[in-house]
Amino acid sequence: AASTPPKSDGPTLGLQSWTCRFMKLDEVVAFAEKHGITHLELIKDHIDPAGPKEESLRKKAILDAKGLTAYSFGVNGTSMDKEKNRQLFEFAKLMGIKLIIVEPKNMAEWDNLEELVKEYDIKLAIHNHSTGTVYGDPATVKQVLAKRDKRIGVCLDIGHVTSAGFDAAAVFRDYGANRVFDMHLK
Repeated sequence: AASTPPKSDGPTLGLQSWTCRFMKLDEVVAFAEKHGITHLELIKDHIDPAGPKEESLRKKAILDAKGLTAYSFGVNGTSMDKEKNRQLFEFAKLMGIKLIIVEPKNMAEWDNLEELVKEYDIKLAIHNHSTGTVYGDPATVKQVLAKRDKRIGVCLDIGHVTSAGFDAAAVFRDYGANRVFDMHLK
């Protein structure tokens, strides 16, 4: 009888498909398969949330057939237009995605995004790029988190936060492990 690997309560390693941005989806799938990666964070280059539903379902079937889980999508742009943002949540629901990574340019977008988080029960994570961007300073991210639903958290990009001069471990601890939903490693 085959043994079942022990269940781990630790982090799950996945591939952010931006790493393979010059590949087509079938090449990303082959890469993940070759390297034993089962969890993918997809980007628009590999599956378009504004594309036809049939195309998304076709690509989901490919992932499912290979035992791959699209656990996340992003980094995605958002808008002041709630209905445009709804399209992203509808896409996530269709694909079974539990986490959307975002970097809203306008702080006022958080009101409609939070409403959608509550409506769909799908988590959002703020992605930090480096200094000079809206969320380049962890203090800005903390201000957003303090005012928002607990399903709004962080996608902590270790490379960006470190290149901005912050101690990534200290930033992680300061956010709190329950608010760091995803991490990008470089």
